[in-house]
Amino acid sequence: MKTIQKYNFTMVLLLLVMIQTMTLAHAQTPIGAEFTYQGELTFNEQAAEGLYDFEISAYDALENGNQTGSPLTVNAVEVNNGIFTLSLDFGDAAFVGNEVYLEINVRENNSGQPFNLLTPRQKLTNTPYAIHAQFVGADAVSGAEILNGSITSQDLSNNSITATKIVDNAVGTEAIDSSEVQRRVNGDCSVGSYVRGINEDGTVTCQTDETGNSQVTSADIVDGTIIAADIENGTIGATEVNSAEIQTRVSSTCEEGLYLNGINQDGTVQCARLPSGLDFTMESPDEIGEYNSIAIGADNNPIISYWNRTDNSLEVIKCTNPYCSSQNPPVTLDNSGNVGATTSIAIGVDDNPVISYYDFINQNLMLVKCTSQDCSSQNAPLTMDNGGIVGNYNSIAVGLDGFPVISYYDLSNKDLKLVKCTSQDCSSFNTPLTLDSDDKVGIHTSIAIGLEGYPVMSYVDFTNASLKLIKCTSQDCSSINAPLTLSSGSVYQSDPTSIAIASNGNPYIVFYNSGIPNLRLVRCSNPACSNSFIINIPDTDNVGFSTSMAIGADDLPVISFYNSQTDDLKFVKCSAYSCNYFSALKTLDTVGNVGRYNSIAIGADNNPIISYLDLDNFALKIYSCADTECNR
Repeated sequence: MKTIQKYNFTMVLLLLVMIQTMTLAHAQTPIGAEFTYQGELTFNEQAAEGLYDFEISAYDALENGNQTGSPLTVNAVEVNNGIFTLSLDFGDAAFVGNEVYLEINVRENNSGQPFNLLTPRQKLTNTPYAIHAQFVGADAVSGAEILNGSITSQDLSNNSITATKIVDNAVGTEAIDSSEVQRRVNGDCSVGSYVRGINEDGTVTCQTDETGNSQVTSADIVDGTIIAADIENGTIGATEVNSAEIQTRVSSTCEEGLYLNGINQDGTVQCARLPSGLDFTMESPDEIGEYNSIAIGADNNPIISYWNRTDNSLEVIKCTNPYCSSQNPPVTLDNSGNVGATTSIAIGVDDNPVISYYDFINQNLMLVKCTSQDCSSQNAPLTMDNGGIVGNYNSIAVGLDGFPVISYYDLSNKDLKLVKCTSQDCSSFNTPLTLDSDDKVGIHTSIAIGLEGYPVMSYVDFTNASLKLIKCTSQDCSSINAPLTLSSGSVYQSDPTSIAIASNGNPYIVFYNSGIPNLRLVRCSNPACSNSFIINIPDTDNVGFSTSMAIGADDLPVISFYNSQTDDLKFVKCSAYSCNYFSALKTLDTVGNVGRYNSIAIGADNNPIISYLDLDNFALKIYSCADTECNR
């Protein structure tokens, strides 16, 4: 690329003026903002020849300043003896009476080189008649020179148009803005109506004049003139009453366990929960409640699975509110023989329950998948394992992949086993796996899902009276860590364990110990529980059977258990993450022999809710705590 030494220019504005004059004379098409620029280009003090590319920008100052419009690029411009001509258009906004300077960059056409800046910028100057074009003399413009719609309100100064400038009858309906200027009023109302308003287009809005007609409003009646004798009996109902001033009849009641704390304008009542724990007996004529398991549905209402002793069947009861003061009728899920013992329930990713249970007659592990939240519809029962006497002491959870997984005891081989579903409804599942076969192991198993999606299980080694834990290292437990013994030699072999996972992924396990105190808690210090601490729960001497545990919304364990000395349902909560401190033990239900086969969950209000057996009446009961610590 040759170095550009200098340039010269000439503005050809006379041509522009001529074009404008011709255009205005015909009054056909408005001119644009395009103008012709001519200059001289030299390099090495020689006139340039050939094709060149130009890049031109407009600024409001000789140096720096603000750019006006977008840069223009004109390629393959023919330069003869140094002279070139460009047609440029920066739009109307570039020429509003301020000075304009052109900044020009140039390069040889098809050179592939960057543009070279020519300095200094060049000021655009006026031709003599172009100066006059900024002003319009009086009476110089008539209607013939103005295109329809070319003059807007922005082109006129306030009060610049007077009556003498407007031809008579020139302003009609199309010329005015009806949102600001009223068109001529042209309308009337029929007999019996009056003008209520005038519209923008000049038409009128009418209103029926009811004065003197058969209809009478309150405005037509003098205050205090209507007495009781003037009102027909039964004519004033809810639709005639202004409920903002007169109370509609109260006709509602609160559910059991709630109290009336307000009345609405329409007569319905406002209910609030009693500030104490609530216990309810499920309505059923059968002997029910053994082997119960509770879960909180997607609708925030609990659902409980249990064994019906009378019918030897698996049943569920769905609560119709979060504290379970009312319930749907029981639903039978399986009544083929003697089924439903050691049941466990979980909520699937489709918001519908899934229940594992034991078939006493065929000695198999079974499963039912509900297809509705209340289990009013369900799939046919599935046999998950029939390889011997299998399925007792089962526990179910739903993995992060949405597929259920069940741990259970194989009595024939005295092993801990597991089966993993490969579909949400468990219509397909993996071959059952043996996880621990060391002596008589696997009874009273409890399963939970860790943060990484891997199952972790607590269970009892019956032979060695030990509490054990096993951690899977895959979602289907095809790979596992070695079983860990957490407490040895004094674990009560005939009582369940219960496991729950804190928000940091570390497990807690509660179990019944044959020594004193009886109720003990294991706190793992990592998700694999390779390091753990055994914590004695105070004031639990000779008590603690049939225990269950959950993690509260505050990440602290809550524990329900049965006091075998007083036949009561009891409760305790950790006061700190370490569980070195506990809240005072609470006795929740003392009426009869109550509390066995208890199962605890955290309700929608973040308070514990517990299902349990009333042994005296063989009835299923529910206790709904009023706060996170189950204070009465």
